[in-house]
Amino acid sequence: MSSPNAARGQVVLIDHTAAHVDPGAYKGLHAIVPILVGISLPILLFSLFDPRALSSTKLVLHVLMMGIAMLAATVFLMSITNPGNVVQAVFDPGRRSVDVVRSGAFANNVLTISFDRISTVRVETVYDDDGYQNRVALLVMKNRDMIQLPTGTSEAELAEIRRILEVR
Repeated sequence: MSSPNAARGQVVLIDHTAAHVDPGAYKGLHAIVPILVGISLPILLFSLFDPRALSSTKLVLHVLMMGIAMLAATVFLMSITNPGNVVQAVFDPGRRSVDVVRSGAFANNVLTISFDRISTVRVETVYDDDGYQNRVALLVMKNRDMIQLPTGTSEAELAEIRRILEVR
């Protein structure tokens, strides 16, 4: 689960169930399918319902650009409202911060948190809709916000993180 970088003293937590977490694997193509659909949909609809409208290039270009703008705005809002699951966390004692990587449906998000804002790390038991219990590792902030760490984080990794956080 973790790969401590001995040279820099970093602790890296990775959720190996996420396919694009490996370094260099993310190509920035989360939104390629919605963009292609958004580009082709106006032309397809015009060809089905009003083939004469395709003769006016000006109209087709305006509708195409409006469709792309609406699609981009929708993807942007969905990325903000649902940032995704935490797939990687890098605790760097040299910089005194942790980089938390979230992977959503349309974008990756990197959140850098200073050690001064972190209260502790702990393990909690949570229950899903069917009543099954899961133990999850949490990063607890001083303002009582909680960020779930990657799936599969062990107690040994949490002990190492606590040790890093205590060296202030």
